[in-house]
Amino acid sequence: MAGNYLTLHTNDRVVVTTSRGNQEKWFDTEKNLWYKADDGCFEALAEAVSSEVLRNFTNAARLPGISVANYWVDTAEVHGLKRVVSVSENFKREDESLITANTILKNSLGTGYLEEFNRRTSLKERIRLLVDAMEEATRMQNMGAYLTTLFEVDALFLNQDRHLNNIALIRDRSGYKPCPIFDCGASFLLDFALYSPEIESRAYLTKAQCLPFKSRFTQTVHTAQALYGKQLEVNIDRASIDTILDKYLCYYPKQFHFLLKERIETVLMEQQKKLFEK
Repeated sequence: MAGNYLTLHTNDRVVVTTSRGNQEKWFDTEKNLWYKADDGCFEALAEAVSSEVLRNFTNAARLPGISVANYWVDTAEVHGLKRVVSVSENFKREDESLITANTILKNSLGTGYLEEFNRRTSLKERIRLLVDAMEEATRMQNMGAYLTTLFEVDALFLNQDRHLNNIALIRDRSGYKPCPIFDCGASFLLDFALYSPEIESRAYLTKAQCLPFKSRFTQTVHTAQALYGKQLEVNIDRASIDTILDKYLCYYPKQFHFLLKERIETVLMEQQKKLFEK
């Protein structure tokens, strides 16, 4: 069905909608690329900026077993309309499968695994349960360090979509390994329906909540770090952020440029100062 509408590339196929329920996603088998339509909340911009920041201004890709998915912004004709799309390289080989934390927990703890979490009265106990259950089910070492890295990344960007299907491992015949850091499209407070452009960005920094625990970002990071140690190091300045944004803001109407720049700069600089400066 998708081939009747899309002119983006050959062999395109609508695979899923995202957890937000309104972003279509396609895979190009010839180019080995994923495409995801921007639904108006600037997800493609958030994905590209977060990917570049992680790869070039943090130690994420140098941490043991950690890699970062590569995203960029492009345009395509989708359902007869020109749309902004997020493009990413496929990081999974044919002999590999992506297994989400949701699937792992269901298989290891049963369908009532959410009740197991709800019985834990503290964030510390819930994080430890998540780590222990995934580690026991996969026999993968350093699960605590991997999940702590994800929590730190999400806190840096204020990514609010790290639900249990956006925490994943890659499985092959030899076992499990960390999935590259992916899906940071709900970052930087760019959903203006939730975070009004008429209100100063700093006012929202402490309002945002992170998943999967619906807790405060700072609390989640500090709790995980106390259990498994600090992982992420960040060193970025405004000039570097502007250089990244100069590549991507051209895909969006000019009237949004100042606001997008201000939001992204504020989140990155303030969260770096709060959580990562020595």
